[in-house]
Amino acid sequence: MANMAFRATSQPVFHQKNLRPEQQELQGRKLIRCDVVFGSPSLGCRGTGVCKITAHQSNHNVGKRQDCESTVAFLSAGENGQSVSLTLLREFLCINILRNHLRHNTLEMKEPCKLPSGFVTALGLQIDTLRPGTYPVEEVNGCYRIHFK
Repeated sequence: MANMAFRATSQPVFHQKNLRPEQQELQGRKLIRCDVVFGSPSLGCRGTGVCKITAHQSNHNVGKRQDCESTVAFLSAGENGQSVSLTLLREFLCINILRNHLRHNTLEMKEPCKLPSGFVTALGLQIDTLRPGTYPVEEVNGCYRIHFK
């Protein structure tokens, strides 16, 4: 029997036997669990934007909030690998992340953020960097989704 990992919509995400623990599927889309650190790379991960995205470090803290600079998220490909979506679970977000980074339902990125090469390969992405820009933040069923092109 599959184990439920999280609920992003009315359909639960299940661990698939053929995927590594950090990879999951939702409605046929592969998701990779990751850690997101907010801020600007040139400011030592202070400021606004996405500073870095890394492989999720532990299965033990999935149900716990991290700190006020980072959170657990899920990365997925879109548009045949030409875009990527980042899904953040509201219950894991510190209020400071909401106020400082997702204010007014937008994420402002002043600097690019390189995606880990393993994620690019696993998701079949044609992009390897989140580009600077202002991105809308969509709130859906207790999650925030940011779509990067």
